[in-house]
Amino acid sequence: MAHVAVFRGLHVHHTQLNHARWVSLASSLSSTLTGIDQRRSFSTVKDSSIAEVATAKTTTATTAEMQLDGQQPPVSASRFLLAVEYDGTAFSGVAASPDEPPDRPSVGSVLDRAIAQATRQDARVTFSSRTDAGVHALWNTCHVDIEPRTRRGDLMTQQQWTPLALGSAINYFSRGKVPYPMSVRAVCAVPEQVHARFNATQRVYIYRVVVGESSAASVFDLRYHLTAAPIDESLVQQACQVFEGTHDFQSFRAARCQARTTTRHISQFSVQIDKHKTDNPWANSLPDALSKPTVALTFTIRGSGFLYHQVRIMVGHVLSVASGKSTLADLVHLRDNPQVIHLHKDMLPAHGLCLKEVCYDSQDIPPESWVMIAKKHHSFKALRESVIVRKPFRNPAKPEAAVVDQQD
Repeated sequence: MAHVAVFRGLHVHHTQLNHARWVSLASSLSSTLTGIDQRRSFSTVKDSSIAEVATAKTTTATTAEMQLDGQQPPVSASRFLLAVEYDGTAFSGVAASPDEPPDRPSVGSVLDRAIAQATRQDARVTFSSRTDAGVHALWNTCHVDIEPRTRRGDLMTQQQWTPLALGSAINYFSRGKVPYPMSVRAVCAVPEQVHARFNATQRVYIYRVVVGESSAASVFDLRYHLTAAPIDESLVQQACQVFEGTHDFQSFRAARCQARTTTRHISQFSVQIDKHKTDNPWANSLPDALSKPTVALTFTIRGSGFLYHQVRIMVGHVLSVASGKSTLADLVHLRDNPQVIHLHKDMLPAHGLCLKEVCYDSQDIPPESWVMIAKKHHSFKALRESVIVRKPFRNPAKPEAAVVDQQD
């Protein structure tokens, strides 16, 4: 029994010694690992700092080498806002699509092709209003990002496009073999955060209707909607006032409309009535049998945004009330009780609609920042004269090289 007690005591003593050794070993190992982590983190911070300094030195050295070689440091792309007018009869709409017919392209594809030929860049325009096929525009806007140009010669230079040079170049190359009825009216340089669609505050549409009988076909019939139904002028004014204000216009949109919300605010819905006038400029020289007296209606609709086919549907309902096909009470009931209508029998054709203007906040785009593109700038000679190039950096290694103003 004594031997057993001694053995048990030795075993307990040995176990306690092993436990103490393991605790000491674990403590020393933990402190060692902590020191390694601290040295590693310090080394990482030191290496990153050295890398940042090296990158900065490399960038500075590269910039200095470019300047010594007669080059300029890289310049970022500039964003331009274009104001475009077009006759929608010749186009299949605004948005570029791979399925568009070659004989009737979209406004966006013609602009993209002209910009690519003028700047040698694959730039894409973004429109503020995507009008349908046949809809005209006097001032539709779009933005595009253009990289600076690089001139090669004795001195390498990079310069930004000027609004006048860009607009003139687009107008020149948009003509091509087939001169499309489209032109850039004005260009302005904007910050990169300005978006043609999302920064637009208001859009103004006009719809032109001629009431009368046409005894002869005219090419100008594609600039307005012609109707023979007599109208009540007082009912036209009253029906226009029904749409002013903030309403849910679900009953006045096409079935393919994908807007998330159908509530819109219309600040103006007015009509101007001109009697015994016609849009045919040759009417005064035509015989009386070919130029009958007519009544011209010009509807002006102003709002922050519109649904798909909303303007054409609303004007169609106004004419329906004015011609006696429906009543004002029916129109008010349709406005106050939104519903999904898959087929709008009162929707007017597209060729009478025209986008008159797209408005922006003066703080985002000051009115004086627009550079108008005159017709004289459409020629190639005027295009060359309008492109102003700033003086390049003079290479100190070549003092004999004369620095002169260069023009494209």
